[in-house]
Amino acid sequence: MRWIVLAGWIAAPVWAGEPLSPAEPAGEIEPPKCEKANRSEFWPEEANNDARAAVRLAREGKLLICTRGAWRYKWRPVTMNIRAETEARAKGKK
Repeated sequence: MRWIVLAGWIAAPVWAGEPLSPAEPAGEIEPPKCEKANRSEFWPEEANNDARAAVRLAREGKLLICTRGAWRYKWRPVTMNIRAETEARAKGKK
């Protein structure tokens, strides 16, 4: 184990061989591979059997559904942020 000093005053222990990864939140689990076998299913899996969990996850923006695109299967969000979409379109038209 070694210590890394961050910002001159915070010391954090780092185990040798394990990279420091702030982009990867602790406890985040990746969804399984989206394929024909699980098409039209939700991720997280609890939303498949519990309607209240599905509504809660959709409101939080964490609900994904496995869909088939033109060439492959892909996890896509069930909900979208209208404000972000209109801002993106406005930037594209300028």
